Amino acid sequence: MILILAAALISGFGSVAIVVWTSPLLALVIGPIVGSVASLLAAFYLAWRRGSHLQNEAKLSLPRGSMVSALRDVARKGHASAGPS
Repeated sequence: MILILAAALISGFGSVAIVVWTSPLLALVIGPIVGSVASLLAAFYLAWRRGSHLQNEAKLSLPRGSMVSALRDVARKGHASAGPS
């Protein structure tokens, strides 16, 4: 979220600083547009980066689930063999 906010502010103010010398009215119009486009691109980047991370984690979840079920079976067998206390 901080990356999206930083991208919007930096690019918006940067474009205003560059264009203000040409036309102040154009700078006021183009600043929010450039900031919005930059924040949209930053959001797509974050979604792409986190999406690839989630795909890798989904591949690992199946073996992890089988290991957890194997450990639970071992724990049940240990409690059953210990008998009543």
